[in-house]
Amino acid sequence: MFKNLFSFKNTIQNLYKPGSYDLEPYQRLLADIDKIQLSTLRNEGLKNMSAGLKRQVQEGVSPDQLLPEAFALVREVAHRVTGMRPFDVQMIAGIAMHQGKIAEMQTGAIGKTLNKIQSIGKSI
Repeated sequence: MFKNLFSFKNTIQNLYKPGSYDLEPYQRLLADIDKIQLSTLRNEGLKNMSAGLKRQVQEGVSPDQLLPEAFALVREVAHRVTGMRPFDVQMIAGIAMHQGKIAEMQTGAIGKTLNKIQSIGKSI
């Protein structure tokens, strides 16, 4: 019986190899996000940017095309509200989830705080 369990475990481990994913597309998107500097904008400017992104989606622009600007906006707002800047790995996980993929990661204090903010934002 144990031999079968070990064989099953090895099969599963061979199918799921953490770190074997192609992260290059995510890293390119992250680089595009990082190029967008929003720290000089006032809060009103961030609100206008958010409204502009929403308007573009309503006019038929694909959310995928707006992803760098939207994620840069989210990162800046999270930093202003919490004083904590989302880590690159959190941004990559967000991109993966936007693409309909499953992203699993351990959350520390910043992850839990940002998840609470996201939940509050959805209820407003």
